[in-house]
Amino acid sequence: GDGDRTEKLAGIVAQFSLGATNAANVAKLTKGPYDQTWKVDASKVEQGDSFQYRMFFRNDSNKTMTHVVLIDILPRPGDIDPLTNSARNSSWRPELTGPVSAPAGATVYYSTSTTPNMAPVVSNGWSGAWSTSAPGDLTTVTAIKIDYGNQQFLPGASADAYFTMKVPNAALSNRDAAKNNVDFSIDEVLPDGSTSPLLPAASGVTSVIFRVPGSTIGDYVWADVNANGIQDAA
Repeated sequence: GDGDRTEKLAGIVAQFSLGATNAANVAKLTKGPYDQTWKVDASKVEQGDSFQYRMFFRNDSNKTMTHVVLIDILPRPGDIDPLTNSARNSSWRPELTGPVSAPAGATVYYSTSTTPNMAPVVSNGWSGAWSTSAPGDLTTVTAIKIDYGNQQFLPGASADAYFTMKVPNAALSNRDAAKNNVDFSIDEVLPDGSTSPLLPAASGVTSVIFRVPGSTIGDYVWADVNANGIQDAA
């Protein structure tokens, strides 16, 4: 409020994307077994836990949007964001446990490739196949795409897709993270009914953090009169 534009503000913005699509609110949210609400970051999980992912879209512009495509490359060690080509630095790979739940009119695609075709979001040379049928072994799924097709989203309209993951039975260290985000492309509906593509963008990165359960102390005590460390009659 003092007119100084050189000052820096501290904060984290996880759910909004910038650029030509800054009126599209796209987020990857998580909800672990210890969360009361959906979170944009840092859900905690332990060995064998299940947790949920939510792919969220809302039209925050004053224009109608269509051809909404969301692509989620699931976390794995060595992963990158294919849109920005930046490392996400995941330490482990969660496993899909059930089919994706998406709104009517949306088409869900599954890929088991580590380099699935990213069209129409970006042309980066990846060519892995997609299928509308989930594989028999859901743990092999590496990416999920939600295509809303010709469905039109008026200002304020939104849509959500949900799916459940689990922590694998693998050797993990405390605070190991599985990180990922959603890459997306959207068209704007023009006054004459034609469409114009907005620049593709990426949501903020969300993390699921593994934690090692802490030790607990029981509530049973006795008087060790003879100091032998054994509960006996002495």
